[in-house]
Amino acid sequence: MKKTFTSGFLGLVISGLLLSACSQVATYESEDLTLEQAKADKEGFKLSPYGNTYGNENAREYEVADCSVDCIEPGSGEYFIKSASETGSAGPNTKEVTYRAYNTETDFVVEVDYNKLSGNSNAEADISITIEGDELLIEDVPFGSTVSHSIPLPEGWEACDLIEFSVLQEALGNPIEWNETYSLFEVCSVECLIVEETGYVGNTKGENSGTPGNGFNNAWWYAFDTEGDEIQNVYENENVIGSATYDEVEGTITISLNSDYSLEEGEDESVKWYSYADGQLPTAGRPTPGQAPNKGTSLVIDTNGDRYYVIHLDVQTCVSEEEED
Repeated sequence: MKKTFTSGFLGLVISGLLLSACSQVATYESEDLTLEQAKADKEGFKLSPYGNTYGNENAREYEVADCSVDCIEPGSGEYFIKSASETGSAGPNTKEVTYRAYNTETDFVVEVDYNKLSGNSNAEADISITIEGDELLIEDVPFGSTVSHSIPLPEGWEACDLIEFSVLQEALGNPIEWNETYSLFEVCSVECLIVEETGYVGNTKGENSGTPGNGFNNAWWYAFDTEGDEIQNVYENENVIGSATYDEVEGTITISLNSDYSLEEGEDESVKWYSYADGQLPTAGRPTPGQAPNKGTSLVIDTNGDRYYVIHLDVQTCVSEEEED
């Protein structure tokens, strides 16, 4: 698949550029884009001042890393950068083209810098970046710019899987081209402790006006009111850990937990629920989960015409040892 874009910059001025040596990893600071640059981003590609990278302010060198051992710390913004630079001349004018390639937790990214080292030429370049057959052609790229192309990582990818990519720059003398491969780096696993918690579905806060006993207790709880908002929260005490959506046509309440929560593993009755008609919702305290008439593991609740649903969830989450302490 090939996509073509024309940058169409007006009056872009980039000065005071610091050039990095071949195959080095540099630290770059983000800069405000011009209106034309913002327009380019909206059209589907990145076109920014030279050195304005995709997010690798704390880059790590690809060549000295081992994809079978090293990994990306989640959320760190530190990636393993494979890079190279080449120069070319046409008369008194000398250009430099640099690429950087790396994978994030979710994407594979190739960035290309186009810069002038000497001469008075203002020749704009056509730069083509191809990743696994997905080609992006950016036309009329001015000196002092960085362009980039990215694709989502394939489903089921693993450490050391190879990604093929190529870069072709045309303008100001002979073309500069690379045809390369990159070994992917996996995301580091997070050491944590499994903590079991209680969850309740809905925005109606349960009342605890009665004396504990008789099938009730005075612990916190919530109920889902089908005459309330279509989308309501899932709570772990005061913390929102997900959402639940009522589909009046299908007659279902579908529960979605946040990514860091799940139902307790190995539990056959991690979802327990009562239903109550209008005016029948208990006020004495929380209905006892173990006595609920409906039990299972499905996060889709089939409603039965009642207004209120008290849905108890046995959930678990993974916390670091520091958080647990």
